[in-house]
Amino acid sequence: MPLLKDGVAAYKDTSDKFLRKIARSPDKFMPYREHAPTQWLKTSIGFWNILCFHGVFYGSEFARDDGRYFDDLDEWKAFSKNKPESYFVVKSAYGSLQGDRSIDRVQEYWEQRHLWEPLINKKDLSLIEVYNFLLHSPVLGGRSASSRKKGSQPAKGNKKSTSKKVFVNIGSLTAILIIGDLVYAGILPMPSPLDWGKFIEKVSKGALDAMAMLGLVDEETTVPQAFADLDEFVNHVLTPEEKSAMTYDVLTGEHSLCKYKWLYSRK
Repeated sequence: MPLLKDGVAAYKDTSDKFLRKIARSPDKFMPYREHAPTQWLKTSIGFWNILCFHGVFYGSEFARDDGRYFDDLDEWKAFSKNKPESYFVVKSAYGSLQGDRSIDRVQEYWEQRHLWEPLINKKDLSLIEVYNFLLHSPVLGGRSASSRKKGSQPAKGNKKSTSKKVFVNIGSLTAILIIGDLVYAGILPMPSPLDWGKFIEKVSKGALDAMAMLGLVDEETTVPQAFADLDEFVNHVLTPEEKSAMTYDVLTGEHSLCKYKWLYSRK
């Protein structure tokens, strides 16, 4: 709670190793995701910004100290001119090295932003639809429109939409983070503890590992139920003031589990 009360900057040089670790890399370790230094919007331009943040900027000096929103590609080009790529990119931002993590993705995501529009306008859009879209966006003939030469047509007999990974650097973990961003932006409804527990099980990343580390899952308890039980427990032990300060909800609960693994499994 001191990070919320006093701000991250106050703890960058503290003698408390735990708080210092979070303060020096809040995007990676901050458990209260609504208080990490990033903001999101609902439009296709906002979606482009979300892709850029997670697929390019996450963990970088730019994301930590600026994290600004770009209205279009020209604004990005003007802002990034004469700045080193290292200011925008940390190739190991999510732990393992991502060779494709580059500012080149910014223009690529810009060209792909239109793919979001058919989905965003769909009635009763579900979490799983967005998740599958982010990982394997259906594109004409197995290629996105941006990847085909101008004026070219899909190969004859290949006009059906096929499932292919389109958004480079957007994997299962990144997808669940983006879904959380879209929930906070009001595009998707807040999931129930059981539904979010199903996502934790499906993604099978840090949150699931943390639940195993904490001994929350056994042969008689499913992952969704274990997460729902944990959420009920946290809601019981936290005061209304504490929950308000950390913006506690099921997304914060899952996010905190991920940070638990990062904090206690890495020196």
